[in-house]
Amino acid sequence: MSAAPVRGEAPTRMRDQMPRVAEWLDALRQEFGSGAVVVAIRNGMRGGTDFHAAENGYEIGHLPPPPSARFHADYLLEVNRPGRPPAGTSRNVVFPTDRRGHQS
Repeated sequence: MSAAPVRGEAPTRMRDQMPRVAEWLDALRQEFGSGAVVVAIRNGMRGGTDFHAAENGYEIGHLPPPPSARFHADYLLEVNRPGRPPAGTSRNVVFPTDRRGHQS
C-alpha cells in the first residue's frame, strides 16, 4: 500500500486521483467479478464506450455518442393515448444504419 501523495504533488495512481470511482469499481468487482469490470474499463480506455468515469478533474474511458433517434413529447403523448394502438405500430421509426446495415 502506497502512502498518500505529498502536499503539492499531483496523485499518480487512479485510486488517489479518483477515490469514489475506485470505491465504486471495487463494489462492481465484488458483485460481478473482476474479469467483467476489467474488460469494460480496458474497452473504455481503448476508445470504446463500455466505460466512462470522471472525478476531481480526471477522466477515463469514453462517453457514447448522443442518441440518433429523437422524439417530441407531443408525439409520445399522441401514440400512447388510451384507445390508440401501442407505440411503434401507428408510425414507422427509422434508425440510421451504417453501410453494412448495422444500427448506428
